[in-house]
Amino acid sequence: MLVLADDVQWLDDATVSILAFMARRVGTEPVVMVGAARDGYRSRLNPDEMTTVLLEPLSDDEATVLLADRVPHLRPTAHRRLLAAAAGNPLALTELSSAVGAADPQLAEIPLTERLERAFTDRLRMLPEATRSLLQVAALDDASSLPEIYCATGVFTGAAVGAADLEPAVRARLVEVVGTELRFGHPLMRSAIEQAMAADVRHAAHAALAAVLEGQPDRQVRHRAATGTPDESVAVALQDAARRAARRGGIAAAVTALEQAAALSEDVGRRAERLLLAADFAAEPGRPETVTRLLDRALTGRLSRQQHARAVWLRGACDEGLHSHSSGALSLTALAQEMAAEEPVLALRILWSAAQLCFWSDPGPEVRREVLAAVERMVTDELDPWRLAICAYAAPIERGAYVLNRARAAE
Repeated sequence: MLVLADDVQWLDDATVSILAFMARRVGTEPVVMVGAARDGYRSRLNPDEMTTVLLEPLSDDEATVLLADRVPHLRPTAHRRLLAAAAGNPLALTELSSAVGAADPQLAEIPLTERLERAFTDRLRMLPEATRSLLQVAALDDASSLPEIYCATGVFTGAAVGAADLEPAVRARLVEVVGTELRFGHPLMRSAIEQAMAADVRHAAHAALAAVLEGQPDRQVRHRAATGTPDESVAVALQDAARRAARRGGIAAAVTALEQAAALSEDVGRRAERLLLAADFAAEPGRPETVTRLLDRALTGRLSRQQHARAVWLRGACDEGLHSHSSGALSLTALAQEMAAEEPVLALRILWSAAQLCFWSDPGPEVRREVLAAVERMVTDELDPWRLAICAYAAPIERGAYVLNRARAAE
């Protein structure tokens, strides 16, 4: 006989007493009793009544086998995200695998199911109110500094908090303190706490964090933006933060900041401009799905002639001949010539996209000649890098010697 008792930590005292009574008396009988309890709970059975086995997280190989059974056709990028998010927790793997199929592939976080959210937050209700507030602020903080979390929680609650208030969460093994840093026991704990917070509580916690980050404008503006209320001053600050992030090489952070800025924009034109700039940044590391999604959002509003040209160019720049035919290169060439007088730099970028399409596909000799004629009209300097690059891509065989000779002359 097999007796299974799940979630032992929630059983009433009478049931625990019966299980203990049975455990003491079936040692020589063909009966196996197995109970499961969450980590961090005090055992309610004596050591002589049970053998304790601590279950370690699944290895990546074991987790991969579980995912292959649950979602056999999972994309590699989604597979990697699930492994990182679940951190070997079988419940997280099974629950997230059902949620990831319905999630936007570009979401920074995979949404937690209700069951998984409960699994990670059920212990919160047993904690003192000050401890819960500390964890809520920590879950929203993009850093792990304890002094910062204590300070922001003080603003959030209106009362001073410290190590004594955090201790119940440490004892419950929800978090651990390493030096002056706070770390959650599982990567999903942070997401679960945030998802369980009411909107007004979440907004207040973000406001408290923004209040203590006066010397860190990029982090401060992200928390100011978290309320989602249209505010042009916050949108401008986010756009400035995006440019700084891009200069540091943080393209993903720049795209996220610009998306937030677009959502907070009070003016439709500025909203479209920020989405186009985000798409431009996303095109640099080669993220066509993100570029397409941003352009689709930008095109829902009214665009200026120049903005529309940029949208067309960005869509063509991410194509690389995979979905286009000869008309794509011809359309881009015509658009480049149309924009040449008023936006010469943009016109060259559009023509560069047409040349790339010529390189990655075979639009035919007539299309290649159109691209070559356009660049020769737009750039008269035969040593200009734009002219040489467009000639090399549009007609590598016909203009190969021409490009090599002039590139050598330019050295």
